[in-house]
Amino acid sequence: MKIIPAYIKYFTKHIICSLLIMSSFRVILFISTFDKSQTTDPLLIENILQTLFMGIRFDGVIIGYVMILPIVVIGTASVFYKKVRVLMNMVILYLIISYVIIIFMHCVDIPFFKNFGLRLDTSSLIWFDDFGYMINMIIRDWAFLGYFFLFMSLTCLLIFYIIKQRKKITSINHKPISNNKTTRILVNILSVLLFSSLLVLMARGSLSKKTTIKVGTAYFSNNQYLNKIALNPVFSFLYAYKLDLKDISQIDYMKKEKAIDLSKSYLSIPVTDSTLIKNYKTWQSENKDDLTNKNVIIIIMESMGSFKMGKYNGTKNLTPFLNKLIERSLYFDNIYTDGIHTFNGIYSTLFSFPSLYKMQPLEALLNVPHEGIASVLKENGYSTSFFSTHDPNFHNVSGFLKANDFQNIYANYPKKWIVSHNGVPDHKMFEYSIPILNEKFNTGKPFFTVFMTASDHSPHIIPDNIEFNPQTNKLKFQITEYADWSISNFFELASQQEWYDNTIFVLIADHGQNMGHTYDMPLSFHSTPLIIHTPSSQIFDTLHCLGGQIDVAPTVLGLLNIFHENNSMGVNLFTNHRPFMYFSSDNQIGCLDHDYYLIIRPDKKETLYKYYDLNKDDYYDVFRLKVDSMKDYMYSMMQTTQLLNNTDLN
Repeated sequence: MKIIPAYIKYFTKHIICSLLIMSSFRVILFISTFDKSQTTDPLLIENILQTLFMGIRFDGVIIGYVMILPIVVIGTASVFYKKVRVLMNMVILYLIISYVIIIFMHCVDIPFFKNFGLRLDTSSLIWFDDFGYMINMIIRDWAFLGYFFLFMSLTCLLIFYIIKQRKKITSINHKPISNNKTTRILVNILSVLLFSSLLVLMARGSLSKKTTIKVGTAYFSNNQYLNKIALNPVFSFLYAYKLDLKDISQIDYMKKEKAIDLSKSYLSIPVTDSTLIKNYKTWQSENKDDLTNKNVIIIIMESMGSFKMGKYNGTKNLTPFLNKLIERSLYFDNIYTDGIHTFNGIYSTLFSFPSLYKMQPLEALLNVPHEGIASVLKENGYSTSFFSTHDPNFHNVSGFLKANDFQNIYANYPKKWIVSHNGVPDHKMFEYSIPILNEKFNTGKPFFTVFMTASDHSPHIIPDNIEFNPQTNKLKFQITEYADWSISNFFELASQQEWYDNTIFVLIADHGQNMGHTYDMPLSFHSTPLIIHTPSSQIFDTLHCLGGQIDVAPTVLGLLNIFHENNSMGVNLFTNHRPFMYFSSDNQIGCLDHDYYLIIRPDKKETLYKYYDLNKDDYYDVFRLKVDSMKDYMYSMMQTTQLLNNTDLN
């Protein structure tokens, strides 16, 4: 007599196989990203083993939820029926669909983590809004293509394995475990109860009676990289989805009245630095007539974070032109991007509002009027335009800009120039713009123009037949060198035009890049240069004040001596002081001053780091008053932003 039912043996093998597959993905993720962790933990091996063990717990949660239904259905049917062929066929189909989805999510998770430093969550769905762009990115990038082939290979192996077992598992009751009906029923009942109990325990992920496993459970050490590796991408995605159901974009950190009062007081703090005030007043007094009606060109640089220019021990010598330009410009070296996506950078730089959590503002706020820098300049007689290397409808950029006073959107290039789904190389976009800017200049009106570069985004393609000689031997560095060269080439072309000396050039990143910074919300993704270059000015300086993309428009309008009623969340960095700067990374929030960096995660786990020397010690409990001040600052700003988004203050 066989005591253990055949379906129990089958499902046990299935669970073991599933755990091995998921653990294998975790190992692949670790190996492919380990150099980014920058860990110096002396107990590294022990921590890695702890990560793998913790990962099995999270994998078990997913397996528990997936397997509970088949075991209950088949086990219950086996108590009452001798044959369960039809049900088993349905279970087989259910398992195939479930594990194809799980394998797909694991394959997507690896490049997602590499790019954003986050385990898979619902922010990944943003790419499905532009499905064609996503498919092109996969097809044209070997890294993405490799994960696609991995998914297809594992899917085929899974289907082959299940089909191979089909004959065995669809006849599980042909040889009853006992000729005694009572014994057979009791054995099946006990088997179902015991196995189901095990699956429930796996799904809970915890022996605690009070709570089940949470995202925060993965944070077993101060090494945030290893903590994140422990997570399961299906778990992190479903957790994020659960938060989305609560509509976390409708934040409720403080009462409306308190948020407004705090925001007003914070945004009106005057600058007290004597050198800064002196430089600003000098600029105003010596150049007032010249600055009036100057053209404005803003270049939003794809992924050009300060790390690529050597900040925080980042890679040096990749941007020789930008570094040289800084010496002849006003350079703000403590500026941070709103988020980690291009749409965040476009929105915040041009409209002076932060994005809230996972919100895609160019889509979610399309019907909310925004008085950005284009609107103000248009009211003051400027023409307004935007240049993109590729389809400007991507992420609804074109629609949002046209709805808010951008008169012309340029992206219609000769097809022979197009090299990828990112459109034309940066230098081609710049070359294309020169005759158009000349036409605008010849109208006698000043022009306001924004460029959005894209070459420093995968797939990385360096154009042929150009006067560019990279100094590094890795493509990921060479593409940054090329991006720098293309801007240099644009300045060379622009310097030959009549409008050059009458133009203010503003350069800032849309976001940085996950360069392996110490923290799980990398500053390399948010630290950006802000360069304001005016060829006719001799005022050069490096300014250390805190600021963000949201401050670009008020600062530039201040230089132009254009008065406007500022109803945004940005400030003129020459006249207003920020004690802190805040930003978000989808579902995480960061806030910092000149010394400390606060990270708040969706599971409410909070840490405070002394970031300048990349210290990993958590000072949260040591400086609670500072933490409270940071929270009041960013929460009041975010709460007020939401009120403005909801038109409560119109």
